[in-house]
Amino acid sequence: MPNFLNPIIHRLKPSLLPMNGSDSNSFPLEARKNKRVILENMTLLFSKLRVRAFREKIISNLTAFIGSKLGLKKIPFSKVIKPFFWVLVVITAIIICITLLRSCTSTAIMRKTSYIIGRDSSWYSLSLWGKEFNLVAFTNELMADLSNETGLRFQLADMHSSVLLSNLDNGSCDAIIYSMRPDVINEGEYLFSELIYELGPVLIVAQDSTITSLKQMKGKTIAINMSSTTTFNAVREAGANIYDFILVPYTNINKAVENVAEGQIDGIILPALHAYTLTNGFYAGRLKVVTRPLTDEGLRIIALKNPASKVLIDDINKGLHTLKENGTYDSLIAKWNLIDPEKQFWHPRTQKN
Repeated sequence: MPNFLNPIIHRLKPSLLPMNGSDSNSFPLEARKNKRVILENMTLLFSKLRVRAFREKIISNLTAFIGSKLGLKKIPFSKVIKPFFWVLVVITAIIICITLLRSCTSTAIMRKTSYIIGRDSSWYSLSLWGKEFNLVAFTNELMADLSNETGLRFQLADMHSSVLLSNLDNGSCDAIIYSMRPDVINEGEYLFSELIYELGPVLIVAQDSTITSLKQMKGKTIAINMSSTTTFNAVREAGANIYDFILVPYTNINKAVENVAEGQIDGIILPALHAYTLTNGFYAGRLKVVTRPLTDEGLRIIALKNPASKVLIDDINKGLHTLKENGTYDSLIAKWNLIDPEKQFWHPRTQKN
C-alpha cells in the first residue's frame, strides 16, 4: 500500500480496534458499538481532505503512484485524475475499513479460548508397566495447570487411539495427546508441541560400572529387544555412533537384564518407564540408568497445521516451559509416582539414580 495513505490509516485504525480492556474475541460487537465513532472519523477525514494543502499533497502522491503503476512519468491531473478525485478517495477509505475489519476479525478467530483435546486414556499403543492410571491423572492435572497458565480452557475427550488422528482430521477435536513422533512427512500436516512426557529408551548398566554415557559404550556389548525398531532412530547424544557398539538382540528381555546384572553384557537399552521400574525395584542397587532418553519418543499435543493451531501450540509450549521453570511439573511427576527421565538418571556428580 502506498505511503501517502498512512495518515488515513492512522486516523481510522483506533476506531476499528477493540476498546481498552476488551477481549479480542468480542471485536465484532465492539466494532458495532463504535459505529458512531467510525462515522465521526470519516466525516473528519473528508473535512480535512477539503483543505487545499492536504488535498494537493494527496493528489500529488496519488498521481505519482498511479503513474508509476502505469509506467508513465507524468499524468495530466486536470484531465485524468481531477474528475474522479472524490470517487477515488471514497473507494480508498472503504477498502481501508474493510481491510482493517477483516484483519482484526481473523485475529479474533485465531484466538480461541476453549479447546477440545482428544486422548486415549487406556494408552493402548504404549507399554507403561502399570502406570496407566498414573499417566491419566498426571495429564489431567497438567492440562488443568496449563489452562490456568495460558488462560485457555481445555476439555479432555477420551477416545480410542485408533480414531485419534481421524477425529483430529475431521474437526471433532482441536488437538490430541498422542505418541506420534514428528518427521519430514507428518510435519507437513500437523503441528507438534514440546514433549509433555518422555518415554524414550535409556541405557542401563551395572551399579559398579564406570559408564556414564552412550558413547563410552564404544566396542562394548549392548542388549536390545529383538522387536525394537526405534532404539537408534534418533540418537540424541553427540558423538554416539551405532556402528561403534556390539548389539546383542534378545527375545527374552528378562534374561538380558539378568545378564547385565551378572556382568555378562555391558549394558541394555530399554524404554524409560520399564528401565526405572527395574532399577528402582527388583534390581535396585544392582543396576542403574545412566543416560537421558536416547530418542524423542513420548507424549505431545498435536494439532492440524494451520494459523489457529499455531497459536494454540505456541501458547501450550510457553505454558509448559513456565510449569517446568516454577517446579509445578516436577511436583506433578512426584505426586503421581512417575519419573522424569530427563533428570532422574544416575550421574557421578549426583551419585544417585
